Amino acid sequence: INNLPVTVISVSAFGLRSNISSFELPSTLETIERYAFGDTSITNIHIPDNVTSIGSYAFYGCENLESINIPLSLTHINNHAFYNCENLSDIGNILNSTNGSLVSIGQRAFRNTNLENIIIPNSVINIGNHAFEYCSNLVSVTFGSSITNIEDKAFFMCKSLESITFTS
Repeated sequence: INNLPVTVISVSAFGLRSNISSFELPSTLETIERYAFGDTSITNIHIPDNVTSIGSYAFYGCENLESINIPLSLTHINNHAFYNCENLSDIGNILNSTNGSLVSIGQRAFRNTNLENIIIPNSVINIGNHAFEYCSNLVSVTFGSSITNIEDKAFFMCKSLESITFTS
């Protein structure tokens, strides 16, 4: 769909297609809706700079997904967006910088992923319940200056977590 003026990838557009292992998203894309790529065999994907929202379950159960480049323009990562992407270890700059537009991380958004170090951008005010639950390789978390709410069990069972820092 590259070079086409696609702005939305709708609900379940490519979900449950185990034969899809790569996908090039158009630069015109603005929204990825729920279950858009859920349970596919995608290994890596680049989210274009115009995307502001990743829907619930958008990449749910993509067990082969190792890296995804999420732009700093993103404002919402909705519930269960990367739930059970157990090999996901690289998400680009979105959780590796205090910069960005991200406001909220939904419940169970990164549950059972392979993230190791995250920096919550200064723009984030809310982290949903169970957001990073069972991220067994997560070692450090740095919270940005605007965080006001970390919901129930947001980092539950992160057995390797050694460092938690709140910035002012």
